[in-house]
Amino acid sequence: MPKTLSAACILILLLVSPPFLAAEPQYEEGKFPPPKPPEVKWIDLLSGKLTDHWTDMNCSLADSFKLGTDEHGVEVLAGSGHPIGLVRSLRQYENFILEVDWRHLTEAPSAAKLGPGGTTGNSGIYVWADPIPPVGNSFTRAIEVQVCNLGNGQWYTSNGDLFPIHGATMIPDPRFGVSGSRSMPIEFRGAKTGQWNHCRITCVDGTIQEEINGAVVTAGYRCLPRKGYLCLESEGGPVEFKNMRLTELPPSPELKPNEVSITVPSGTRGMCLFNGLTFAGWKGAEKGGWAVADRIIRCKDSAKDGISRELPGGDYTFIVDWQTAKKGAKEDALPFRVEGVEIGKDAGNSFIRAGWNRAEFQFKGNEVTLKVNGRPVEVRSGNAARSIELLAPGHAIDFCNILTVDTVDIQ
Repeated sequence: MPKTLSAACILILLLVSPPFLAAEPQYEEGKFPPPKPPEVKWIDLLSGKLTDHWTDMNCSLADSFKLGTDEHGVEVLAGSGHPIGLVRSLRQYENFILEVDWRHLTEAPSAAKLGPGGTTGNSGIYVWADPIPPVGNSFTRAIEVQVCNLGNGQWYTSNGDLFPIHGATMIPDPRFGVSGSRSMPIEFRGAKTGQWNHCRITCVDGTIQEEINGAVVTAGYRCLPRKGYLCLESEGGPVEFKNMRLTELPPSPELKPNEVSITVPSGTRGMCLFNGLTFAGWKGAEKGGWAVADRIIRCKDSAKDGISRELPGGDYTFIVDWQTAKKGAKEDALPFRVEGVEIGKDAGNSFIRAGWNRAEFQFKGNEVTLKVNGRPVEVRSGNAARSIELLAPGHAIDFCNILTVDTVDIQ
């Protein structure tokens, strides 16, 4: 009779021998099972209230963007396209993946017919952005992901164009189309007007790559800044966003201060005191001589009286930009006054320049400081009662970027 192995012998063989009892997995040549994907935590940027994730910049959330739902109950953010400007995220992001679906609602005529500034179906997503616009400007320093409903052109495209603006820098990836500092798709991947597009933006250590409807279409590298805010652009045409989600990736240990946007504490909110559309909240415009031109409050030379509105209480930075409408001219004095704040005479001609100017008040309790074009100006404050009056100087003058940022620690 053949000898049989005892149970103890079998156990020893299993412990000290190779796993010969289980067959080695067999794969076809060149084919292997995919690795297990990492666990990913996504942030839904349209969940809850719109103000949970976004705030005014120089465009009003309440007046220019509306959050609703589609027929399936999915949150949809509708932007009217007016006025020209931006809303921004409440916090900064460095390395991340952003996914979003978007669509245009109006058929865009060609740029050749309308010329510069005449297009519709225009919007954009900004990454690594500053939270405050440059003086007199609608937009801000950032890398823009173009969301424009036009066909490819010689200097800009539509869906998939990447480019730096207002002092940001980026080297376009030469695998795609290159036009100056722009990375341009070599084929049009966008859906028809009214149909949804899926966009995936990957930002890692100053490198950005964009996918439209499943295809990589553009990329850039050596971007500055490479940490900053997200912005959504309002630029003349209605646009809708949904399924907007973001997952953060590990930060770089080598990030340098000059690679970070202007910084405000996380959760800092902005508030537009002029919504860019109407005189809502303002008094005196009914007397005549004042008009709204998209994002601009325009005082005509026929205006006899100023217009005013209340300022909020609390501690914050208050910004107002202005320029004389006549090219090359400048003011001799500040064309506004703030209740409760006495401004020194040195804020006159030596501080003001031709073109756009900026006044920046910082309120803290009953104390106030003021800078005009970055230069400190002597002020005295007797109480916390605050309102602003835009003055009628007897000639045409424009105002814009009338806003507050609820911190006095802008870095």
